[in-house]
Amino acid sequence: TQGLVLAEALAAGVPIVAVDAIGVRETVHDGKNGRVIPGEDQDAFVKALNWCRDLKPAEYRQLKDKAQMDAQQYSIDIT
Repeated sequence: TQGLVLAEALAAGVPIVAVDAIGVRETVHDGKNGRVIPGEDQDAFVKALNWCRDLKPAEYRQLKDKAQMDAQQYSIDIT
């Protein structure tokens, strides 16, 4: 739930899997640039990781592209 880590992951095009919390809600758009887990639920976390792993290459690329696009809102020029 560390804001800087989330922004860095987005900028690197890494889909995020994170626990629902303040900051995560504003950064991670479930199914668009990563997955949001409703609580500290290990099974839900594993399912979310598997969801990312099992995406088709084109779907994964869309997730990465969306992550990088979303990272732009945290650029030095904007913030």
